[in-house]
Amino acid sequence: MFARMGVSGLLILFVARGVTAQEMTVTLVPDADSFVRSLAAANNYGAGGTLSVSGASAMNGSGVQNGSFDTLMRFPTTNVVSSLDARFGSGGWIMTRARLVLTEMAAPDNAIFNRGVGAFEVPLFEPRQCCSGICFKMACRN
Repeated sequence: MFARMGVSGLLILFVARGVTAQEMTVTLVPDADSFVRSLAAANNYGAGGTLSVSGASAMNGSGVQNGSFDTLMRFPTTNVVSSLDARFGSGGWIMTRARLVLTEMAAPDNAIFNRGVGAFEVPLFEPRQCCSGICFKMACRN
């Protein structure tokens, strides 16, 4: 059984100015997130109160197999470039690393969410797949 419950996230970008070794940390909070589940594929749960990632064999809080859950998160970048250009000059900076911070709640307070533990992956969407920001999809790795 693979499951992760109650996932929330924060994206931290680390940028630097090439020659003078000035650094700046930019923290982004998602402006859009949702989870989808295989047993109700036509629905999304953007207002569900939490996010969820789990495999098909995970059980929900009522002890019933509930299908797989995937989570999607979008972090806005519209103001990031202008802020960095203002600080370092237009194009005078480079992103040196990024860190995605996720928090897990093992036992959420709603029985719809699957329970359990297991591995999941967080691939970065290609820019053409996410029109305004940095996007991730979290899915179980069975």
